[in-house]
Amino acid sequence: MICCDMDGTLLNQDSILTEKTADTVRRYASSGIIFAIASGRMMHRIDRHTASFLRPEERYYIADNGAVVISRGKKILERTFPVRPYRVLFLEYLEKGLEIDLDYDDSYRPLIETERTRRKSDHFRGYDRPLGTGDEVWNLEVNKISATDPVNDGKLQTFLDRMREIGGCSVFQYGIHATEIGPPGCSKMTGIETLADALGIKLSEILAIGDHTNDIEMLSRCGYSAAVGNSVREAKEAACYVCSLPYGDGVIEALEHFSDFFEVQTT
Repeated sequence: MICCDMDGTLLNQDSILTEKTADTVRRYASSGIIFAIASGRMMHRIDRHTASFLRPEERYYIADNGAVVISRGKKILERTFPVRPYRVLFLEYLEKGLEIDLDYDDSYRPLIETERTRRKSDHFRGYDRPLGTGDEVWNLEVNKISATDPVNDGKLQTFLDRMREIGGCSVFQYGIHATEIGPPGCSKMTGIETLADALGIKLSEILAIGDHTNDIEMLSRCGYSAAVGNSVREAKEAACYVCSLPYGDGVIEALEHFSDFFEVQTT
């Protein structure tokens, strides 16, 4: 099985899946090797890129940083966690200008409408339906919470420190401007383990490919791993192999580098 990150790995710097990369994924998926997408994205945002060339029975997704696992196009795991413990903190940081989404039912639902959510309402399912901050909102159970600092003034770090103090969640940070927060003990790696167990695949039989800090665990624990050329330093240090090429071209390089592994698995 191949477990491959999407943003910054399969997708290029413009969030585009090139035809060359798509053809490569299609070829592996149709050869009997499972090509699983391991992403912080929700299912509909993975489908946006893959549904045109992967048949439903070829769709294996570790979505929402492991909170949702899809096997052969069907959900086999969904994990949620409550929002109410963070109510006071969220209201405080909304006042400070942080943008917060509650992500569930395969939709991103902003608490407050902003210029960014209006601009991207045709791209992110749910951005056209902000939740507000009424009491009923805090009764929700969600797959993931997304928070963005539009001005990058450091408030995100203090927000995350407070989230960790409250606990009951897993934090995945992307630089100083964005974070995704999931159920406790949840990660891409736990999603990979769920999918591998369901399919009878050992971790030693998995190639992981990624680029960022939320990929480190799968890069360090799977039997084989590669960091594409544009990866952050920590991902490169965790991987067995560091590609010279970035993005999708790096994915293709990784598959070629580990070609002997795939020959063994398919014979």
